[in-house]
Amino acid sequence: MEIILFCAIIAMLLKIAYLDYKYHYIADLDILLGTVPALALQGLRHGILNGFLGMVLGGMCAGLVYCLAKLRYGYTAFGGGDVTLFLFLGSIVGKQGFAGWSVFFSLFFLLCLVSLHLAKKLSSVKAFPLAPFLNIATFFWLISQIIAGQY
Repeated sequence: MEIILFCAIIAMLLKIAYLDYKYHYIADLDILLGTVPALALQGLRHGILNGFLGMVLGGMCAGLVYCLAKLRYGYTAFGGGDVTLFLFLGSIVGKQGFAGWSVFFSLFFLLCLVSLHLAKKLSSVKAFPLAPFLNIATFFWLISQIIAGQY
């Protein structure tokens, strides 16, 4: 059963990453279809409350950045789909893994941004898809947790 849930989560991570990269759009239905198996897996592994608290942490962090950027700059740092994506990703990593995942994702994202900036790929980009970076980082975090035996 767990392998089916893992495969469903990974399939949704890949689908959301592709659609955001290609069309700059994240569908709420995709978020829901990913969150259900993520919460089910959390329920089997660490307890469903861990998954719900991870969702709350993800939503709060993304919502805070969204609101602060809107107040400070007059426009949002990322779209509403990215905020809901943080709910899905929070349900995957849970409350217990949220801090480690946040650091891992931040370092991964900064490394990618610096690389793209040095390669002069960011100068003409107006909208930058965040989901591929979030989802790839989450995929590698999830695999590392499985290998370490912590998930």
